[in-house]
Amino acid sequence: MHPSFIKARIFTGVALLILTVAFTFPILSFHGVLNKINEEKVDEISSFSKSVWNTYNQGRYKSVTTPKDAHNDLEKMIEEQAEIGVASFPIWAVSLEAPNYPKEAFPEGIPVFFHFDGYSGEVHEMNTINHYVGMDPMWVGGHFERAIGPYALLALSLMMILFMAYNKKILSYFMLIPVALPIVFIADYSYWLYWFGHNLHDWGAFKIKPFMPTVFGDGKIAQFVTHSYPSIGFYMIVAIGLLSLLAFFAKQKALKEIKRGCSELIDEERVKSLLKNYFEKGETYLVKAGFDPTAPDLHLGHTVLLQKLRIFQKYGAKIQFLIGDFTAQIGDPTGKSATRKILTPEDVEKNAETYKEQVFKILDREKTEVVFNSKWLDELGSRGLLALTTTFNVARMLERDDFEKRYKSNQPIAISEFIYPLLQGYDSVALKSDIEIGGTDQKFNLLMGRTLQRIYNVGKEQSVMMMPLLVGLDGVNKMSKSLGNYIGITEDANTIFAKVLSISDELMWNWYELLSDKTLEEIAELRKGVENGELHPKKVKEDLAIEITDRFHGVGSGESAKTEFDKIHKKNDIPTDIKEFNLESPIGLIDALFETKLANTKSEARRHIKGGAVKVDGKKIDNFDIILESGEYILQIGKRKFAKVIL
Repeated sequence: MHPSFIKARIFTGVALLILTVAFTFPILSFHGVLNKINEEKVDEISSFSKSVWNTYNQGRYKSVTTPKDAHNDLEKMIEEQAEIGVASFPIWAVSLEAPNYPKEAFPEGIPVFFHFDGYSGEVHEMNTINHYVGMDPMWVGGHFERAIGPYALLALSLMMILFMAYNKKILSYFMLIPVALPIVFIADYSYWLYWFGHNLHDWGAFKIKPFMPTVFGDGKIAQFVTHSYPSIGFYMIVAIGLLSLLAFFAKQKALKEIKRGCSELIDEERVKSLLKNYFEKGETYLVKAGFDPTAPDLHLGHTVLLQKLRIFQKYGAKIQFLIGDFTAQIGDPTGKSATRKILTPEDVEKNAETYKEQVFKILDREKTEVVFNSKWLDELGSRGLLALTTTFNVARMLERDDFEKRYKSNQPIAISEFIYPLLQGYDSVALKSDIEIGGTDQKFNLLMGRTLQRIYNVGKEQSVMMMPLLVGLDGVNKMSKSLGNYIGITEDANTIFAKVLSISDELMWNWYELLSDKTLEEIAELRKGVENGELHPKKVKEDLAIEITDRFHGVGSGESAKTEFDKIHKKNDIPTDIKEFNLESPIGLIDALFETKLANTKSEARRHIKGGAVKVDGKKIDNFDIILESGEYILQIGKRKFAKVIL
């Protein structure tokens, strides 16, 4: 079960517990007891009802005329003919200061307490004053509310139980009923006061005009000062309302989490419908994402989609992780100004195997089906391919921005590139996908799947979700191996950590939204902390670097990488795990930098030396012609690249 659903059940369970303890249980246990007392049928009162009243009245207000030894004993209260109130928690307290009443006996006035099912306190005295003013006795109003109270609370309790047990949408909206409880009580109480203040009788000692008694705070009626304030029961129903609201929003979290970071969602209603069927019926659905294995490793840019797929898995999706081993041999023309180089089947197969290994660093293996589009595209055959090409025309293909630019600039467009989006769309036909996700640059191809599902009568049209392209380390271009601004998910922990720390403070927030598991609320709090100076941006960035490093190298690896990073950059120490290379002696420094892979080319090694970035045993080198003789040396370029050379 998803954490949001667990939270919803916890919030509802606590709200139900408060409702039961404060109101439902004492009301049902004491139901009808006051009528039996008034009808002198005391022997019909169960010992259980007496025990409940005695327990709930501990510490409650009792009339000043009641003997103290009878305060928490219903039987003695009946014997003393004392003022007996109901057992449930009081919701509102009203007191009235009368000039002729002794201040010692009533320091805060004559108190009366309002409950869901009746009253307690000095009800008799209050009715005497009501009569003096020309008002009806308290029990004249609210008959209907008091009569339905027990049944309404039982119905509310049943709704909460059903909400916890089932994931029906209608039950979610039922949870808004307890949210409104405090407002409903105040509204009903206000109307009750209004009715009493506007239905005055001639028997009153004062001939006063109709008035509205004070609902909240201090007021005045004739020569009496009134006080009207919430009691413990009101705070209980406020707590029930807040918990019910939290439970409601916890169940609404699914779509919000799925849409997080999304640039565009086409056919959102269908996504809502799929989620609804999962919540209510447990039905799973199919979410497709395609990856052409054109390179041997995945980088963080790819994981934006993988992160989103993992979120879909939380909400009942079966992921169709499509490896485009067939289409990779054509090459996706998206965003390209020239025809891509065709990969060999051997290259594609080798890259596909690494994808299979890497993808489960993020996705749940049990909820993922890895599929290869060569399975159905090989079977499509020439006849099927010709039929596929008739579903679209060249004019529509040239509407694509990249094709249009190449056509206008007389750049060649291979026929195979026109076929690529058709083949990607046909993947959705073969897989019968419900949702397909991809980057914003893939919109044409993604919509092709939706179109072909309709043409081939699949019986559904997939929703399309587009995610923004992750900006690379340079803070300008999308992450790409060809631009060198990437972080490979198979890179070592120290490298991943250091590279994440190298991004700008502004780019960090974009990465948090697209890559982090933190909620949007948590990210907003972090951003607020940075803006008001409570948090340092470097600390927030370190937390992101630790999270990402842990994801690909296991929990704890991020902290270890941070320790190593601090050791090198703060103390200028040498790393503890630098690679060793056994080379032939003597060797030139430029050759040594190349052989140890600290520099990709000898020209690059020269540039580093010229720029002052090269050190040997901690000493900066600016001489191209240094020869290393027999011995051990620590070679260093910049702050992150080290190698130990043994000659």
